[in-house]
Amino acid sequence: MKLLIGLLLLASCATKTITNSPEIPESTPPVVIEIKEDIFTPKTSLKNLIEATKIANCVIRNEHFKKALESTLTFDYSSENGKAVYKKMLSKKTTVTTYYKRYTSALAYTYLNGDEIYLNTKYTLREIASLVNTIIHEQTHAVGYTHGSNSPQGKGLSVPYRVGELAELNTKWCL
Repeated sequence: MKLLIGLLLLASCATKTITNSPEIPESTPPVVIEIKEDIFTPKTSLKNLIEATKIANCVIRNEHFKKALESTLTFDYSSENGKAVYKKMLSKKTTVTTYYKRYTSALAYTYLNGDEIYLNTKYTLREIASLVNTIIHEQTHAVGYTHGSNSPQGKGLSVPYRVGELAELNTKWCL
């Protein structure tokens, strides 16, 4: 009998029912980015990251950003248009996690289709708009877009670089 009750409890916890968050109306896109703090992040970096994360969430919801992205018909390294990219971006909640790596030029990294963006705190003391660009760039990786190699040369029309640039240009609506 205990085994049967245990199995029922386990099965009830393993269901994958998706529920809407009660704080966010259905007509509003979900909060897709939140920050995960660590003990190694300096307070000044954390302050910048929290602000950049708030603005990144605002930009994703902003009508100007949406129109600019949805009007993009083609990208390099993808067969999808801006409308499809925007829809995918709204479909995933992504967590920003910090790390510190001294001897690297990498601002951040994200595993393709991953749930976390890893931001190097070595590079977080910069303009908020630039941080928003990086967060949104990495968020596009989290929803499955790539730009080939890690070299930024000639990648401006790929989904990650173009969408990050659009996000940076649209931060003015969220400041």
